[in-house]
Formats: sequence, C-alpha cells, structure tokens
Amino acid sequence: MLIADTILGDANTLNFDFTNALLALGLEWNASVVTVGSREALRLSVLESAADALPEPSSLALLGTILLGWAGFWRRRRKNISA
Repeated sequence: MLIADTILGDANTLNFDFTNALLALGLEWNASVVTVGSREALRLSVLESAADALPEPSSLALLGTILLGWAGFWRRRRKNISA
C-alpha cells in the first residue's frame, strides 16, 4: 500500500508499469484510493477480469453434452425397466 497525506486525482488515471509483475490469465490490476485513519492510501489489488467471469462456450458445450448423455441414459433405463 502506498500511503500519503493526500492523493490528488483519480486513481484510474495513474499509469503504473507492471511489466515485471505479470498476472495469471484472467486477472487484472485494480488501483483505488482508500482512507486509512486520517491519511489516504493507494490500494493495488488483483481482480478477476470481467470478460473471464463468464463460462467459455466450450465449457457450456461440454456441460450440454454431459446433460444430453445423462438424459439418454435415464430414458433408456426407464424404457428397460417398464418393458
């Protein structure tokens, strides 16, 4: 945390060089100004990217395939039990 008596401006307009601070895929840096006692601090945190919060289409397709397989299994099983 960077602490100063006052921080002028918007933390989102600050430019930080994170070249050597690489994050895993789907993560991003977030800068915000918070109050700590009577002083202000610049808090840097790591957040999940909004774009990566949604499931990938391939994951949804896999889930759909699994559900169709289960539906077919149970349908065939009920048909064999009633016969």
